[in-house]
Amino acid sequence: MKNPQYPRAIVLFCLLLLGCANQGPPINTASGRPEVVIPSVSPKRVRAAMIDRAMAHGWTLEHETENGLSFTKQSDNVAASILLGSTYDPNVIDRVRITTVALDAGTKVYATEEFVSNHGSAFERVTPLHNNTNSRNLQAVLESLKSNLATKRE
Repeated sequence: MKNPQYPRAIVLFCLLLLGCANQGPPINTASGRPEVVIPSVSPKRVRAAMIDRAMAHGWTLEHETENGLSFTKQSDNVAASILLGSTYDPNVIDRVRITTVALDAGTKVYATEEFVSNHGSAFERVTPLHNNTNSRNLQAVLESLKSNLATKRE
């Protein structure tokens, strides 16, 4: 006996999958990815402000170098866990990488976000998140950081 709900479920699943994969227009920056120039502020000060902000919002500092930061947090995205989780480790980690570059007039900050499955293992798989809501949110965070640092400087 055929189940009449089965074709509807397939269509609904396909629409849900397409909705998750929706990519918006590129961010209006030189690279098309989250970035900002913060005038008259040193990279060290930018990194310190970024660490403070990320830690206050539940992120964990994974790695720090002279020019970069990496933050992680357990992803609360159910679709990512279903699609990207593995039998080895069903948890998906949300990772944000920040790169700071010293310029004559200040600091340029680049950011990228990615989902990581099998985090910390030799089988780590990275799925970049570009040109979607996450990228726009990340750009908003960078703009807010720029605004806060400019206000404190005055």
